[in-house]
Amino acid sequence: SDPFFSLFAHTDKNTSIHSRIIWTCDWTFDSKYFVTGSRDKKLIVWGNVSSAGRTEGSSQGVIRPCSSVLDVGDAATAVSFSPVTSLDESYILAVGLDCGNILLYKWKPHENSPANADWMKCLQLGKSQCHTLTVKRLRWRRSVGRAGYDDENDSNWLQLASCSTDHSINICNVNRLSL
Repeated sequence: SDPFFSLFAHTDKNTSIHSRIIWTCDWTFDSKYFVTGSRDKKLIVWGNVSSAGRTEGSSQGVIRPCSSVLDVGDAATAVSFSPVTSLDESYILAVGLDCGNILLYKWKPHENSPANADWMKCLQLGKSQCHTLTVKRLRWRRSVGRAGYDDENDSNWLQLASCSTDHSINICNVNRLSL
């Protein structure tokens, strides 16, 4: 019988792009990609290489970076992909930082794109909307719309929750049309 748990893919010191501890990761809503964030201030999106790259009988996948390396300026402590894409079909990614800031990026996979052409910074939340200490967790509401509003099924709105070591929780409304 199949094991309950088995290693699918991995990186090591020779294949890793991060130079410091990886503190956070998340899958895209369609499970095609996942992102890692690290104390080295870098974000990288990873994906599975086609099965043609696998050896016969190998159960481990071949993963590789699918994005340029993004420097977010401070240690990345929390990441979360939204449950839908932006209007231009880019993935929407929230990034929480060690300093308490929250950034929103769009990422679109491109073959052979110039450095950082696949990333677009959309928003840095204002000081009144950010935390004063490390962002520990980010989570998008699974359904579109704003809870408690008449537009609960309006696909133009998303909600992002964050929590921090400053003992606070924030819920932000994000207008998808403005990204």
